Amino acid sequence: MNKNTKIILYTVGTIGALGLTYYIWNKGKKEDTPEGDVSEDAGTTKTTTTTSNTFLDKVMQMQRLLGIAEADIIAAKGNVGNKTKAALTELGLTTTITSSNVDSVIAQIKAKQAQAQTDAAKQKETDASKSLVNARVAKAKEIVGVLAKKKELTWIDDTANLTTYRKDLLGKLVKKSQKVVKNNQVLRVLNWKVRTDGFIEVDLGTEGYVIVSPYSVTVF
Repeated sequence: MNKNTKIILYTVGTIGALGLTYYIWNKGKKEDTPEGDVSEDAGTTKTTTTTSNTFLDKVMQMQRLLGIAEADIIAAKGNVGNKTKAALTELGLTTTITSSNVDSVIAQIKAKQAQAQTDAAKQKETDASKSLVNARVAKAKEIVGVLAKKKELTWIDDTANLTTYRKDLLGKLVKKSQKVVKNNQVLRVLNWKVRTDGFIEVDLGTEGYVIVSPYSVTVF
């Protein structure tokens, strides 16, 4: 074996050894890579990291819905602390938040908050209605308080077409006819009473009964 042949064989052997070493090293590196991590060939994001970040984002979204201060949310870093648990408990929701139920909890929070807004609007409307009724009742009582002195109501509103009623033996008002009343027209009455809604039920005798607003009549 001449010198050149030895050099060639030596070079080939060295290259082969280096290749084998690189193969073993690279294989071991791939085996050490956690499942779900990105490989340069895959061109995808890390499954584990993405899932984790998504869950933390949802927890932070949940905390914002619950009204937790932003500084506390940032400091918590996705953890469910005492303030969050207290807010969840107040809504009657679970305080154990996991990736499998966080979407459901967020949906429940939104639903409860929407219902609370609806209830608040209804309550506000009810309170306003009660205030109007109370004011009307007070005005009606003021009018009937002086009605006994003269037994005459004067219509001070615009011309209106009032429904007249008669009463059956059970005391129920049954529609009878219609009566047109004009501004400054005098209504002579026999009896009257203030209804719970603040309107005045007036007995006109043979004409029947009419129901009038205390803001439409007065006593001179």
